[in-house]
Amino acid sequence: MERDLKRLLAYSTVENIGIVFIGLGLALAFRANGFNAGAALALTCRTVSTALNHAIFKSLLFFGAGAVLNATGERDMETMGGLIHRMPAYRVRLSDRMRGGLRRCHR
Repeated sequence: MERDLKRLLAYSTVENIGIVFIGLGLALAFRANGFNAGAALALTCRTVSTALNHAIFKSLLFFGAGAVLNATGERDMETMGGLIHRMPAYRVRLSDRMRGGLRRCHR
């Protein structure tokens, strides 16, 4: 299991690129078989939206990882305990974001 925070985020990026290529492959397969609606759906829903979503949120995750790195001086997640005490301002922001996300999920 990976313990380095930024390396873990980078591995997630590689996995997301694979998902984008699956969407491209599906779009090409649907197009080759004359199913243009399926090709358009695979291209827009799977490929374009995944790439856009990944670009926005992964950059935010790397900014957050940089803030944690500055606060702790550590990249090893196993030795990073007590972030709530080292970063009290981020605790409030993170809990607000989590509550907002939960509210959106339950609508």
